[in-house]
Formats: sequence, structure tokens, C-alpha cells
Amino acid sequence: MGIEPYFVADAVVGIIAQRLVRKLCKNCKVSRKTTEHEMKFLGITRARNIHDAKGCPACNNTGYKGRLGVHEILFIDEDIKELIQKRVSTEEIRKLAESKGMLSLYDTCREAVLNGNTTIRELASIIYEDE
Repeated sequence: MGIEPYFVADAVVGIIAQRLVRKLCKNCKVSRKTTEHEMKFLGITRARNIHDAKGCPACNNTGYKGRLGVHEILFIDEDIKELIQKRVSTEEIRKLAESKGMLSLYDTCREAVLNGNTTIRELASIIYEDE
């Protein structure tokens, strides 16, 4: 946009990314153990219970009812400001933010999968749409 990096670094306090994923229907979701491939995708070392969408009259046989917001919040602190002013890549900024505790869209949606609120398919849909 032609804006100097120091203007952005000084003006922005934080950046939020949000995606909506389908929320599993509480009446018909089906529990099962993760496969080896899913464990790798979720970054877990032992099998956990996750849920699949089945479908029932309460959810019009979709297996989902409602939406759930997953978020990524980047707080602009002095270290991030310095990287912005240096015009570093977004990947470098992301690495620093994650080292300081920022949770990515993947992280927050992963928790929703492991807590039984959405499916691993929904997680994959938000991760691979960005690439």
C-alpha cells in the first residue's frame, strides 16, 4: 500500500485473524480414537478421542449445528515493531510471535478438535485454505 513500515509499527497495536468452523451437533457426534496420520497432524504422541459428524434430525442430517470462531491474535510489542521496521518476512514475525506465546489458527482449532467441538476435517479446511 506504500505505507512506510515505521508508520505501521507505531500505529498498530494488534492484528486478529479469525475463521469460522462448523460446530459438531451435540446430539449425534460420534467419538473415536485418532489414527496414526491424525496423531501426526495434531502433533500428539498417543491416541486421543476425537469426534466425527454423523447426522440426525436435530442438525438436518449434517452432523453440525452452528459455528465456532477460531482466532489468532498478534500483539505488537517492541520486538515485533522492530521486525516490522526492518521489513522482515511475515514468517520471521510469526516465529517470534509464536515463541512469545501467540496461538495460531491451527493451535486454537486443534484445541477445538481435541475438546470435541469440531472435526479434524474442519481443522484441515482452515489450514489448507491459507496455503
